[in-house]
Amino acid sequence: MSLLPILLISCFFCVGKATDCGGNHVKQTIIVGKEGDAAFSRIQEAINSVRNNNDQWVKIHIKAGLYMESIVIPKNKPCIILEGEGSARTTIDHKDHQSINKNATFLSFAPNVIASGITFKNSYNVATDKPYDLGSRIEPANAAKLYGDKYLMHKCSFVGYQDTLYDIQGRHVFRDCYIQGEVDFIYGYSQSYYQNCLINAVGRNRNLPGFVTAQGRESADDRSGFVFEGGLIKGNGKVNLGRAWKPYSRVIFRNTYFSDIVTPQGDATFSAIQEAIDSVKINNDQWIKIHIQAGLYIERVTIPREKSCIILEGEGNSTTTISYADHRSINHNATFTSLASNVVASGITFKNSYNLVNKRYKSYNVGSKIEQANAARLHGDKYFFYNCSFLGYQDTLYDHWGRHYFKDCYIEGEIDFIYGSGQSFYENCWINVIGRFHSAGYVTAQGRTSPDDPDGFVFEGGSLIGNGKVNLGRAWKAYSRVIFHKTYFSDIVTPQGWNAWHYAGNESGITYAEVDCEGAGADTSKRVPWMKTLNASEMEEFSLASFINKDGWVDNLPIQSS
Repeated sequence: MSLLPILLISCFFCVGKATDCGGNHVKQTIIVGKEGDAAFSRIQEAINSVRNNNDQWVKIHIKAGLYMESIVIPKNKPCIILEGEGSARTTIDHKDHQSINKNATFLSFAPNVIASGITFKNSYNVATDKPYDLGSRIEPANAAKLYGDKYLMHKCSFVGYQDTLYDIQGRHVFRDCYIQGEVDFIYGYSQSYYQNCLINAVGRNRNLPGFVTAQGRESADDRSGFVFEGGLIKGNGKVNLGRAWKPYSRVIFRNTYFSDIVTPQGDATFSAIQEAIDSVKINNDQWIKIHIQAGLYIERVTIPREKSCIILEGEGNSTTTISYADHRSINHNATFTSLASNVVASGITFKNSYNLVNKRYKSYNVGSKIEQANAARLHGDKYFFYNCSFLGYQDTLYDHWGRHYFKDCYIEGEIDFIYGSGQSFYENCWINVIGRFHSAGYVTAQGRTSPDDPDGFVFEGGSLIGNGKVNLGRAWKAYSRVIFHKTYFSDIVTPQGWNAWHYAGNESGITYAEVDCEGAGADTSKRVPWMKTLNASEMEEFSLASFINKDGWVDNLPIQSS
């Protein structure tokens, strides 16, 4: 679908035909990424390359990744499209608060700007997941400051706490966006239309309600205002819809869903996920869905062995997050622990913030203590994770035991961050390596203990990217088994690819294979000599049907994944 026609919204304001930039034709595409085929590694460099007084659409395609920079589109560089690869995958992050007029993560002064599939984040006030501390100093910190006319933001996320989105001036359309904060987090003087946006109020100040908007219309003749069409407001803290920044402030909500953070009555049965799980009867044998509304849930969640057949359904992995900070034992204290059989989760981020708090995007400090810290520990049979994210650093995903199916998931870490003795199939998953160590990390540490064990990790499709060198795996046990099939490897993969770890010199039981993989890191000419070569017939053993679904349990799942 073309983005340009979405600009033609005329009820609130008339944008007119998109002829300022030569119609809907893109004259030039510039690639930004951390790999060899990108023209630039930094977004600002790509913006700077656009000629002054440009009058044709120039698309800057930003590959998936985390870009730690503050970017500015100056007034003399109009007609720019910033195209990410999804707001859960392409993030621009900056940490600054010195001035609400400068120092935003994203500043745009030019007219005719489009952004899609990008998260703009100011991490100054959101560096931790801890509740609001009255002794802490909260500063206005813009994720975006928009100062030009005719802007479209499509499927973008704006993440901050106070003054997240400075919608200062011009006619702007926000469609299918996510906006997070607590205090005046959508504010400014603009004439803006928010269509089907998810607004998440982060309730860190438990004693005082926040404010979604602070609109600045200054006179009765001023055409500015904020109109919210559809969408919803949710979160975990009480919030007012707005407060008047100027005497003629104008904000309209139409057909918008308000959760009980705004209205006296709400539709939630429980405020904590664990309470909902505890309410399921022991030895349950029918599917029970726990719908988790958008928000940040600071808690440790456990599904006990006697509570099977539970579905955890979030509202998207960029909007529903379960986070906890603990590291005392890799056998306990994960953010999410599941011991029961027959568990489904979709649209949720599971995060262990212990190793990520305040250090996530900094270089590794040798004086800092890094601990094993599980985002999830999975110890049951027949699990399906769809469109979920697992965030951590070391030992992120403890895929301990059982048959597990991960589809369209995002997994982040650097050291053994997918590990265990699970019999698991990872389909079309996005694996992101956080390069904080100067030495190479390890994606997997699989723990198969005998040639008769059915377990192993199979990765079908998907991508392996990041900003640090990484080995594909090391052998936790003597018969470790990991297979990548048709996976894209960026150039972060080391030439040797694999490590026998404690079994150096005794590699005969290890099964590591790469079949039909692509990308700069897929060159196997310098791989370890004991890596296996599998033909098409042997690969059939590792298909979804043969590897984990011989009894058809995947075909009878209660949710659709396509």
